[in-house]
Amino acid sequence: MVRKDWTGVVVEELTGDRLSEAGFHPKRQEKVFLVQFDQWEQPIAVPATNMVLTEEPDEEGS
Repeated sequence: MVRKDWTGVVVEELTGDRLSEAGFHPKRQEKVFLVQFDQWEQPIAVPATNMVLTEEPDEEGS
């Protein structure tokens, strides 16, 4: 289970065989990403529809 207040880093987008191995149908028009959450020791597959993109502020402040 992934909580809505967890933040993580996208490791990669799953495609082809990797998408099938993660349990998703490869012919659906759904993007699935491996996301590394601090709460987990390994990345987990998360559909894009269950993600919210946030960006870290620039260190230079621009």
